[in-house]
Amino acid sequence: MLRGSLRNEMKHCLYCLAPLPEHFQWKNVFLSETTLLCETCRNMFTPLPKNVCPKCSKPLQKGEETQCHDCIRWEKSTHWKGILEHNTSFYVYNDDIKDFVERWKYRGDAALALVFKEKLRRLYLQNYVDYYPVPIPLSKERFTERGFNQSALLASFLATPYTIFEKLQWMRTHRTYRKLKEIAPQPVLHALRRNIDEKKQSKKSRYERLTFTKNPFVSVSSHEVSVKGKKILLIDDIYTTGMTLRKAAYRLKEEEAASVRSITLFR
Repeated sequence: MLRGSLRNEMKHCLYCLAPLPEHFQWKNVFLSETTLLCETCRNMFTPLPKNVCPKCSKPLQKGEETQCHDCIRWEKSTHWKGILEHNTSFYVYNDDIKDFVERWKYRGDAALALVFKEKLRRLYLQNYVDYYPVPIPLSKERFTERGFNQSALLASFLATPYTIFEKLQWMRTHRTYRKLKEIAPQPVLHALRRNIDEKKQSKKSRYERLTFTKNPFVSVSSHEVSVKGKKILLIDDIYTTGMTLRKAAYRLKEEEAASVRSITLFR
């Protein structure tokens, strides 16, 4: 689906369809925001500042020296303490990005996910090669409405076989030598199912997000998707309050996952 959608768009911005400069085209094999978007559309993506919470990637505010107040509160809770060990995000979620996400998720432009492929794979290779990607699932109703799960699509990028270039980069980064054929990604585990079709997170108030007590996720426990003893990397598009990720992580910890961390695109 994604490859087909790009055949006529490699020479044009994937978002606004403006022509891309000729010198960009040789880089298209990397499928990043640098090569798939024009300069104007790339400028919509604001990287998070350097001074962020080391636990959740939220930009630190005045009075927050080493950790944000949200994470301090989460870790004081006997129910949520240690459930989600760490989240890494890439970009600030702003008004421009709301339009991008609206088109991507709710108007079916699945190919826009390719903008994040290189960045996700680079982070995964650097820090999470022994983690199993687990996408945040959609309810049946939401999946039918959208036609695809954006989190599963992002997770699938991490399970694609590495190129020789990526393997060499991994060995150089980790200062180790292994046979190239031994360096392979972990498979995506569809270890969760969503049983409750909640109101869209974007339509909820902050109070609603934080006070909804039911856990919409159930574990999919079988030999093929067992998370017991495994390091798990949850994949989602937006970190808002962290409640959704923690509810998912809670179910995985119930199934004795060794560690649960997450990557989200926007914070």
